[in-house]
Amino acid sequence: MHTAVSSRLIFALDFPDFLSAAPVLSMLAGKVGVVKIGLELFLGEGPSIVEKVREKSDALVFLDLKLHDIPATVERSVRNLKRLGVDYLTLHTAGGREMLSRAADAAGAEMKLLGVTVLTSSGPETLEQTGLMLSGCGGMENLVLIRALLAKECGLAGVICSAHEAREVKRVGGNVFLAVTPGIRPLWSLGQGDDQRRVMSPGTALKAGADMLVVGRPIRDAADPGWAADQILTEMAAG
Repeated sequence: MHTAVSSRLIFALDFPDFLSAAPVLSMLAGKVGVVKIGLELFLGEGPSIVEKVREKSDALVFLDLKLHDIPATVERSVRNLKRLGVDYLTLHTAGGREMLSRAADAAGAEMKLLGVTVLTSSGPETLEQTGLMLSGCGGMENLVLIRALLAKECGLAGVICSAHEAREVKRVGGNVFLAVTPGIRPLWSLGQGDDQRRVMSPGTALKAGADMLVVGRPIRDAADPGWAADQILTEMAAG
């Protein structure tokens, strides 16, 4: 029913362990095209979590570790993670050109790298607290575009950005360069409050240029995760 849009829906498997995650994965069979394994679950279960998710779901696997280290360390880490057979992997664009380029070479064509531009939980004051003066680079959106263009030049498949920057990311990156957007809140959950700052509804995000949407809490915390995923897919289809 939802096949066309399901491939664009990424479910954030934000659980402390696989025992907690497995029932929800079963409820989402055929509804999500990609399952995202974050840092909490990866550290709790170890690399074996990738195979466990593959056995429970036919979705693609997205490993969200946001790598950021010296170029040699990131390159070797990408090679190790590639052996797990993941489809998508994140790293921070703030790591710079050499780190990103060496990571892309290590990933090859088998694994798509996505560069984190600015976390959707961050506002201007967050970046200023860490010494990044946005006035010097033209503001938040321009910083995202600078990092997106760097990611494209270094051979990454796309970037993680908020839906508010997706249209401009597509403009500078081109049609095949992916704009993957977290901070997605369906219409029935907007205003409930959490640590995401730059949010948008599913249909509006697709209209704004997003290629793939990352949704976690609205599905995970629903009384019926399968129902919640269906509602989000309906909003996506309408968008």
